[in-house]
Amino acid sequence: MEQVPLLDDPSLCPGSSPPILRTLGHWLLYSIYLIVVIPIPLILFAVVFILFTGTIFPLSFIFAIVAVIYNLVAFCRGTFVPEFEYKPLSDKPDSIRLLEVLPGVGTEPFRCRLIDGQWSTSKYEALSYTWNCEFGRGRRFSIEDRVMGVSPTLSRALAYLRDERCVRTLWIDAVCINQRDIAEKNSQVRQMQEIYQHAQQVVVWLDVDSWAKPAFDSIQVAFDLIKQSLDRSETDKNNVWNSNGPWIETLNMVFRLPYWDRMWIIQEVASNRNVTVQCRHCTLPWESVCRLIALAPSSRYLDFPDGLQEFVQRVENIRDVSSPDPKHGLLAFTHDFRYSMASEPKDRLYALRGLIKSPQNLPNIDVDYAKPAMVLWREFIEDCIHRYGSLNALSLADSQESIWWGNVNPTWLADKFGDFQMFEKRAKLTAVRQPLWLGTTEEGSLYSASGGSKARCRTNLADPNVIGIQGFVYDTVEEVGDIFRVTDLQEKQQGVLRQWKTLSQRQLQNPNSLERLFNETITAGVEANHSNLCQLVRGQPESWLSHELESDRWAEIVSAIHPASNLRRLIATKEHRAIGLAHSQAKPGDLVCILLGSDVPYILRKSKHDETGFSHPFRCWFMGCSRRKHLYCCIPEQYTLVGQAYVHEIMQYQGDVEQDVENASKDWKEFFVE
Repeated sequence: MEQVPLLDDPSLCPGSSPPILRTLGHWLLYSIYLIVVIPIPLILFAVVFILFTGTIFPLSFIFAIVAVIYNLVAFCRGTFVPEFEYKPLSDKPDSIRLLEVLPGVGTEPFRCRLIDGQWSTSKYEALSYTWNCEFGRGRRFSIEDRVMGVSPTLSRALAYLRDERCVRTLWIDAVCINQRDIAEKNSQVRQMQEIYQHAQQVVVWLDVDSWAKPAFDSIQVAFDLIKQSLDRSETDKNNVWNSNGPWIETLNMVFRLPYWDRMWIIQEVASNRNVTVQCRHCTLPWESVCRLIALAPSSRYLDFPDGLQEFVQRVENIRDVSSPDPKHGLLAFTHDFRYSMASEPKDRLYALRGLIKSPQNLPNIDVDYAKPAMVLWREFIEDCIHRYGSLNALSLADSQESIWWGNVNPTWLADKFGDFQMFEKRAKLTAVRQPLWLGTTEEGSLYSASGGSKARCRTNLADPNVIGIQGFVYDTVEEVGDIFRVTDLQEKQQGVLRQWKTLSQRQLQNPNSLERLFNETITAGVEANHSNLCQLVRGQPESWLSHELESDRWAEIVSAIHPASNLRRLIATKEHRAIGLAHSQAKPGDLVCILLGSDVPYILRKSKHDETGFSHPFRCWFMGCSRRKHLYCCIPEQYTLVGQAYVHEIMQYQGDVEQDVENASKDWKEFFVE
């Protein structure tokens, strides 16, 4: 039988449609999708977006529209590839997924495999990088004939990490954890410390291309200089790092990348002894990076962010396996790393939880991403109060700026503390109000306003957002000064301090003690800062507040007072004629209180929930009162927590506080703080 030759052109097949008809059919189908199908989901999406999220993320909205259109057009053209779908992890307690990056070079298609593994036995590397540091479309790579999209930062990292000859096995949280499966995410985050600890190495990816495009040579030169110079003599090191060059600018940029602001990097780096820092193709041991950061203050040209050296030193202390847990456990870590960022508020606890070495020091909270952030923080603060018998956990709330009666969240909660929306960069760390509690200091507390007493606090009230704390009112705020801001110009700063000093002169009865008390107050009694300030202003009690003072000298004075005074006001009390520092939201009529279990006094304000009148319950309902269980929702005698205070006369309790409580020698009462 005669064989029919194969057709090179399928359009010549008798059963196929003519090309022109097929083209018209495609265009007709496209038109139907563009006119009918596409607008419906777009309109629904827009309505849902406006109702539930407003216009907070307009760029995300635009990207979503583009993605919908792109996928619909791809579907019409027959080029649509479905998204990757995760298979459930095995029931083994150490089960994880691993990403195998197949060999390739340059612009070759990016191919991967996702395999099952165990962190206790598998060989892999763990990646430490920055999530969501930029807007933009990332790369879509193929996994088992399906596609997965990654962020631009991760896309660039994988491009540089891909080997030309060998398969590279990586653990990457964004890829290896099914982020949509809350139960799996909870389980994997609980094991995060073990996952990084058992990796062959942790690769720190510094994505310079997310912010700028430095020349490749400058990165290579900078990393080579670090390797070569750190083992040289002090003279040679000074010659290298006190000479300006393009590599200096590159290093300054590298150490201001968003990576150094991430909360998760603390655990990722501290859990493993073999950490490599990679920037494009250039690599450097983590230990060399630490030595360079320690060297930076002595260099004329290296300009690293404020707090970076202290941050890295704390990470190194945690990496030391012989170092014990801090006295206050997770609370101390939360305080120490309070300026690190997390796009998910819950991660400010979950990212530090794995750093606790002793199980008995773990707080009574579990990883649960389904739990609201406010509930999580409330449980954590309550656990700290009862575990340590201290109110030091309330110090974290001192950075909240807004105290008003319509707040949904309690004023004693730090649920916004360290949020990426609250602090922009570590470079602005000096511009943030510092809590008066010193965190992990093991030398004992600088202050003892309640005489070292244990907190007497009730947290099991009918309203979970209200806590009852025992204490007494020391005095009432009669007058307040303006707010001192470290970011203001010298002239305005001097004006604020002159106002403070005038207020102090009116308040204090003994003029001979004015200078001493004023200087101790604006430095919050910290000996080093007080001594430094006294040396700077010695012999010139008035002229240091004059306009003629040199800017360099003024900068030294500000560095001595800003840890205590920044974003605070000077307050003057009514009965005791005392002066002190208080939160920027303090105002006349506020109460200066000593609360049992607290090292410092607190400013409390009578809540406006206690207002009377027919209209108040309605205003309470419409303004979003969290206690609107019925029309008359207000609970009497409630207070809002304004913040911490420094009042020199009461920073050390005089007498036996427990005896005074038993004898009722003071007007002790229970403050219900909302």
